Amino acid sequence: MSKFFTWAELPAREDIYQERGTTKWGNHDLYPIVPKERTYGRGAFLLYWVTCGAGLSTFAIGSSYLAVGLTAGEACGAILIGACMSSCNALLCGRVGSEKHLGYTMMARVSFGLRGMWLPLFFQIMSNMVFFGLQAVYGGQAIGIMLSSIFPQFKNLKNTLPASAGTTTHDIIGFFLYIICYLPIVIWIKPHKLEKFMWPAFIGTVATVFGIMGWAVNVYGGSAGNLVAPAIALSASDRGFRFVQCISSVVGTYGGAADRFADWTRFSKKKDSYVLGSATAMPAVITMCALLGVLTASATRAHYGTAMWQPLTILSYIQKDTYTPGARAATFFAGLAIWSHQIFVNVTQNNVGAGMDLAGIFPRYISTQRGAVLLCILGVLVQPWRFLTQATVFISVISSFGVFSSVCTAILVLDYWIIRKRAWKVPDLYQGGPEYIYWYFHGINLRAWFVYIVTVIPSLRKISPLPYTGLIADYCTAAGLVLSIMGRTKSGAV
Repeated sequence: MSKFFTWAELPAREDIYQERGTTKWGNHDLYPIVPKERTYGRGAFLLYWVTCGAGLSTFAIGSSYLAVGLTAGEACGAILIGACMSSCNALLCGRVGSEKHLGYTMMARVSFGLRGMWLPLFFQIMSNMVFFGLQAVYGGQAIGIMLSSIFPQFKNLKNTLPASAGTTTHDIIGFFLYIICYLPIVIWIKPHKLEKFMWPAFIGTVATVFGIMGWAVNVYGGSAGNLVAPAIALSASDRGFRFVQCISSVVGTYGGAADRFADWTRFSKKKDSYVLGSATAMPAVITMCALLGVLTASATRAHYGTAMWQPLTILSYIQKDTYTPGARAATFFAGLAIWSHQIFVNVTQNNVGAGMDLAGIFPRYISTQRGAVLLCILGVLVQPWRFLTQATVFISVISSFGVFSSVCTAILVLDYWIIRKRAWKVPDLYQGGPEYIYWYFHGINLRAWFVYIVTVIPSLRKISPLPYTGLIADYCTAAGLVLSIMGRTKSGAV
């Protein structure tokens, strides 16, 4: 057994100079990024947020709230507020990476201790595992759209799986094709070399969301329908609730990317390279893409009597309704764009972050690359297609991991900006023992854990209706409202 563990140890990198190799507390992926790998400038971060913002979740958020009673203006206003809040979060979290060239994992190590960080990172990894699976399911559906556009036989493929499988033959083929295409990217492409691979996702995704909106408006005769009258009548209080809920959904969808932005700003060329994209492109693109979704939902509701806002659903409907050569070509390229976007989302928001967290927990044996591959395997084993069909309660429980991670992020940000005033003793991050400042009490910062527990308790009311009464109930309700906006349940991403 000892020989196996010796064989599995990460070798030290020979292409760069590092003071230490692989140790109990560090490896090459956890040390500060070396200058030659600081490759991302302002353009890269602009591209990052434009591609991230113009996705399936953004397109669907505004339209879904249009269906529950908000007007187009109210939905877009709420989305803009939520996007600006997420932008502020990205600016605060991103500074750590651009200054220290270290990521979220090391932020947790500073605040919670070398051992105390393990539980917060566990919740992050579990969340990444589930959402990797969900994004892979959507990517598989995009591959199904492409294959259906090429092969009529695949579009009409008979389902040979039992109902208990929770999926269809059509979708399961697409899912595993997505995984097969995805693994080489995770294995061979390094995070600091991803910029050139963002361009296809960016161009294709932007063209697709505009194309779907154009199709919907064209179907209704060049009009987007009534954008002023709400779909259903709401009281003032219900309208206010939906407005705040929409803000929370936006923050929930992009909170994860903003929380972990240091994982990418650590590759920045200059300290301020990430600022322009985070402050401008992120809120602008999210709002614009959501507006396109609102126009699409309004036009389809006016024409078909029911609103359609999920791009994959719309593409599937087009293939069933109009299977002409032109429609087949259009849906193929749209499916290709969504597939490339789902790869981008999984790499940037799930695999790299989870790989780094696993490296932080097991630095002697796991690199970011090995951790990312392990997440892929776990993401398949949990059978994520069931999340969308049979496991509503399970999704609610898994999504609640965001409650724990959002509280953790708040502690990390306050610790970095206010308590430590952005001053870290970096060498002590890789040394265990009472003589080092991040060792705290046997590797655990008890003060951070006390704040963490006290802050998480109010959010538990969203997960389980505990019998709080009196002042405790008032505290939990008020704090839970704040955390529902600031925190990340990530339900919007589902």
